[in-house]
Amino acid sequence: MPSDETPDWFRQALADKPEEIDLAVDGGTVHVLLWGTGPGRPLILVHGNGAHARWWSFIAPSLASGRRVAALDLGGMGDSGGRANYSPDSFAAELETLARRLCADSGHDAVDIAAHSFGGLVSTWFTYHHPALVNRLVLLDVPFPVERGFRPNWRRQDGRRSIFPSREAALDRFRLLPAQPCENGYLVDYIAGHSIRETAEGWTWKFTANPWDYEPFQGDFWPRLGEAAGGLARPPVLVRGAASALCTAEMEDRWRVLFGDSVEIDVIEGAHHHLMLDQPLRLAAVLAHRTGP
Repeated sequence: MPSDETPDWFRQALADKPEEIDLAVDGGTVHVLLWGTGPGRPLILVHGNGAHARWWSFIAPSLASGRRVAALDLGGMGDSGGRANYSPDSFAAELETLARRLCADSGHDAVDIAAHSFGGLVSTWFTYHHPALVNRLVLLDVPFPVERGFRPNWRRQDGRRSIFPSREAALDRFRLLPAQPCENGYLVDYIAGHSIRETAEGWTWKFTANPWDYEPFQGDFWPRLGEAAGGLARPPVLVRGAASALCTAEMEDRWRVLFGDSVEIDVIEGAHHHLMLDQPLRLAAVLAHRTGP
């Protein structure tokens, strides 16, 4: 049975309240959560499609000893503003603005990035085009290479937004996509509570757009992204859930073809695609090791 009890480590993590700022990026605003201080190299945490920065709230404090850790809401998601159009370059601009801000504040010339799912795709694109700004890229359950025409079905396809009569009704409808079991019900409840907002019509999801609806994410982008991934100046570290439906043991073979036989791969037992929900402490330990001093 899923556990709804909140352990001490979770309550302590949430008690470490982040600083919240908004960055101006290409006429829009990007909301950022910030933890920690110190001379260490900054770390940026990037969420998946339709998610938000608070997917990291219970992990980030443990990574923020002696350094700045930032989690952003990608454009059109979480508490960031929306855009008229979305593209790999628009998301890369958000990451670039945040990376340059963190570098200026810390005195470092590059940041580390840990990115989950869709966030890993746009972080790869950013890293390829701005290699001097990224020291180490850690990709969390990111299915490379992506096939031409890939388009996940994670929200309604008819363009209408779901409106719910109450907060409770919206929370009851919340689902993890791609679907998977999760034993840590308190974590699902936490991220669900930060995934909705109240409007004049009722309660709805915070995300306002699906990037896959936009032309720049269609056509030949996926082959070009694969070429960018294979052309990174420094291969990423790849992390997958042992029970992931997207990044299976067979995916490791594809990763080695793309990145080389010596690419570093960590497998987290007991984790599906949403590793931070299934095994948050194990994931935090992997990230501390892979992005530490």
